[in-house]
Amino acid sequence: MTDTADVLVTPDITLIDTMLGGQSGLTAAYLLRTDRLTLVETGSQTSAEGLISVLRDRGIGPDDLDQVVLTHIHLDHCGGVGDVMQAFPRARLYVHRRGARHLAEPARLLESSFAVYGDLAPMYGGLRPVEAERIEAVEEGARIPLGRGRELEVMDAPGHARHQMALLDSHSGTLFTGDALGVRFPGSEMYPTVPPPDFDLDMSLTTLRRLAERSAERLAIPHFGVIDDPAPAIEVAGARQAALAEAALRGWRDGGTVEAVGQEIDRTLPVADVVTDTPGRRRAEMTLRAGNNVPGRALWAAARLAPPAGAWPHGARPAGPLRPVPPEGR
Repeated sequence: MTDTADVLVTPDITLIDTMLGGQSGLTAAYLLRTDRLTLVETGSQTSAEGLISVLRDRGIGPDDLDQVVLTHIHLDHCGGVGDVMQAFPRARLYVHRRGARHLAEPARLLESSFAVYGDLAPMYGGLRPVEAERIEAVEEGARIPLGRGRELEVMDAPGHARHQMALLDSHSGTLFTGDALGVRFPGSEMYPTVPPPDFDLDMSLTTLRRLAERSAERLAIPHFGVIDDPAPAIEVAGARQAALAEAALRGWRDGGTVEAVGQEIDRTLPVADVVTDTPGRRRAEMTLRAGNNVPGRALWAAARLAPPAGAWPHGARPAGPLRPVPPEGR
């Protein structure tokens, strides 16, 4: 993983650093120079202008981009999509069916996202609506055409979010994982991320098992870069996801507060022990804080130990009028 504007992953797949908050190495998009020119992820709205500039500098004109694909609709992945779709008016947008309507009508998504991000919300910006007729809602088993028989196979990948999907490139064997594994920055190993309110441990572990079964050539993760040896990374992600879930259960059982859960998580798997590189540690800490990682685990633990019948447990709710966005069809 390298802190440059773009990095060649395969001869026709390029990583583009979307520079979240002006920081390198935090969020990545992937450009597939296939017959149908395809962009996977857009980053945040605050990244959109820079991303569009990079695409134009690479010779991609307004009519050249065929499609945009999002792994899920958290703002660090989807916030720039409306701006990108406006800049490239021929492109179609592919997203999981559970998230599709929130890109055409993003008010509820933005309300819940701003509540989660708190004082870091300006780093992400908002989300310009996308015309509904340009959105393709997909789910497990769909195949997004790249041209000449090449496809992105869609896999439902819930756990981090119910509307998350992974994408397997039929030609290169590259697996675009979304945030199913977590984050991995320079000088670090995998560290799971758990934003409220949608985390589900059982779904997360099932997703990781399914990803492992595909025997991909490489993983392309948004935070950040390419993993050329997928099996060990997926195994580590699963083990750490389970360990941190157990830590959250202990913290909530013993203390009943977000703070108690955070302390138990820090004892179990300190970020400093996983991310030894100083710039990488700063990136990890920023990402985990922005995603409200500890409140997400506390909410899950409280529900697992004593289901709150839809209520946020005391001490687990982030500041603000957060109303979780229900997945499509629920």
